[in-house]
Amino acid sequence: MKEGKNVKRLLIVLLCLALIGGAAMAEDEYPSEESIMADMAAVDELKERATEAVEKCKDYFFGAVLDRVTVNPNYGTAAGGDFIGLIYMTYDIMDDYEDDREHIIHTSTTVATVVSHACPEFAELCVFWELPRYDAQAKVQFLIGDRLEYGDVLLPAMMVR
Repeated sequence: MKEGKNVKRLLIVLLCLALIGGAAMAEDEYPSEESIMADMAAVDELKERATEAVEKCKDYFFGAVLDRVTVNPNYGTAAGGDFIGLIYMTYDIMDDYEDDREHIIHTSTTVATVVSHACPEFAELCVFWELPRYDAQAKVQFLIGDRLEYGDVLLPAMMVR
């Protein structure tokens, strides 16, 4: 048992070293240290702005509740200053499958629209759903450019039949 833990630790160390070495070799493809620090400083302010925007539209949630908002810097781009918004919500109602699906999609779209206007720094926004009555989760992703576009939409199988 102890040997397995040591192997895992060794693999983690090797992976970290590979990531650090790869980042050093491809320095031009990643944000600078100054850009990363500026992005980290902006995260709290963006989280507050996004949370306020979601709270303002809560009358249109069809029974859903905001759990929390998280903001991640988008390190997949060379320039700093763009972020990914992660909105976590709970929908604890079980009506007709089709109606529930429409409520989740509609609420996700409303949230994405309001948050993308309040936080133009977001390049992407995901609304994650906890669905206790279905014992399931869902996700609706939005890519934000000149307009909102749906990305991945993952719903419980019973909602998409």
